[in-house]
Amino acid sequence: MLRSTIARAVVGGVMLLAVAVQAQNAFSPGGNDYPIAGELPGDQSAPQAAVGLSGGYLVWQDNNVDGDGLGIRAQRLDGNFNNTGLQFRVNSIGTFDQEKPQVGMLTNGGAVFVWQGGKQGFQKIYARFLAPTGTNFTTTDIRVNTYTNRSQTDPSVAVLKDGSVVVVWSSYGQDGSMQGVYGRRFTAAGVTNGAEFQINQFPLNNQRSPSVAALSGGGFVVTWISELQRNTTRGVDVYARVFTAAGTAAGNEFPVNSDGNRPCANPVAVGMPDGGFAVAWSQREAQGGNSSSSASEQLGLPLRQRLVGGRQRDDAQPEDRRQRQTHRLFHPLFPSFAFVPQRSPAGVRVVSRGKPPATRCRQAGRPDRKSTRLNSSH
Repeated sequence: MLRSTIARAVVGGVMLLAVAVQAQNAFSPGGNDYPIAGELPGDQSAPQAAVGLSGGYLVWQDNNVDGDGLGIRAQRLDGNFNNTGLQFRVNSIGTFDQEKPQVGMLTNGGAVFVWQGGKQGFQKIYARFLAPTGTNFTTTDIRVNTYTNRSQTDPSVAVLKDGSVVVVWSSYGQDGSMQGVYGRRFTAAGVTNGAEFQINQFPLNNQRSPSVAALSGGGFVVTWISELQRNTTRGVDVYARVFTAAGTAAGNEFPVNSDGNRPCANPVAVGMPDGGFAVAWSQREAQGGNSSSSASEQLGLPLRQRLVGGRQRDDAQPEDRRQRQTHRLFHPLFPSFAFVPQRSPAGVRVVSRGKPPATRCRQAGRPDRKSTRLNSSH
C-alpha cells in the first residue's frame, strides 16, 4: 500500500525560499520523513500541499474514501506541518474516479481544491471551496469547465493577490486539434467570475500539462507543453503566457526552453517578488549524450508532486523520455533563484542563480537568461 508522507527538509526549504534565497543559504533536513496522514487503509497517492507560515492543507487521491474507485481526501496542517483535526472527504460526487487533486490556500484562511473526475476519457474539472474554519465547505462540487465534449484533465490552481482564484486545465478537441489549454476565474467565495477562456494561441496538435502561478502584481502566468509548434518534426516545447488580474492576456504566448530540439515535460511556474516568474521543467538530453532515466525517476517524483511522497506518476508522453530537470528565469531584478529537487524523500539539493541582466523583457516574452540544467548526476 502507498502512504502519503512529508519531508520536513523539502517543505521547510520551500517555506524558507522567500527569506533565504537571496542569502544563498544551504538547507539541511529538519527531521525524518513521517506519515503525515497517519496509517490508512487502501492507497493514498498523488499528494499535493499548500502551506504557509501558520500551516496549510494536504490533499491526495484515495481509493478508500467514496466507495467508487478513487476519491479526494484532505487534511489540515498546523504550523509545524502536523495534522490537525479530522481528515475529510473533498468530493461530493462519488461516481467514477476523482483524481489529480490540487489545492490553493485562500487569503481568508480557507482553501480551494480542484481535481478531475468522471469516466475515463470523459473527465471534467471540479472545484470546491473550504471555509476558513477548515471544517465545512462553502460550495458543493463546482464543474469548472463549460465545454463538455470529450475530456478535460490536468487541472492547476492559483490564488491571486486580490484573493480570487484561477483554474487552468487541458481540454480535448475544444480548440479544433487535440488538446488545448483553458482557464476560468472564480471569486474567493467560489462564484464564477467570467466565462472560460483559451490560453494557448497555437491550436495544432497538443497543448497540455498546464501549470498556473500567481504574480505579485496581481496577474498570473500559465505554462504548458506544446507539441510540434516550434519544431514541426519532433518539437515538444514549454510555452508560457502572462495574464492580467482581470484575466486578459498581457501579450502573446512565447517559448520558454532554449533548445527546441530537446523534448520537454512537466513544466511548473512560480511567481517572483517583483512580478516576474521562473519556470522549471524536464528536458531530454542531447542526442549522443549519456543515457538517463525520465525526470520522475531521476529526481524522485514529477515536480508538482515533490513536496510530499506518494506514487510515482510520470505524465510525459512517449517522446518526452530520458529527461533532466532545468529551469529558466523571467525576472529582471531578483538576484537568485533556488530550486529544491528531491532524490529521496529526505534528500535536498539547492541550485542557485547569479544576478540576471538588468533588462526588463518578460512582457515581450524574452527570457532574462538561457535555460540552466539543475541536476548534475547522469
